[in-house]
Amino acid sequence: MAEFTLLIDMGNTHLKWVWALDGVIDQATFGRGSRDDFLANCEPPEEVTPARVRVSSVANR
Repeated sequence: MAEFTLLIDMGNTHLKWVWALDGVIDQATFGRGSRDDFLANCEPPEEVTPARVRVSSVANR
């Protein structure tokens, strides 16, 4: 079974996100914007629950 990972980068001005399938980035799922943009648009490539969520952050809040 394929493993999906949600990758999130929390910067000072934007969030960026993308899905990876078995370690391979799915460029079609890349998104960038505010927290509201993330909540509205961060859709997995299939109806799945991610096996992992990885977050990096330089945000100060």
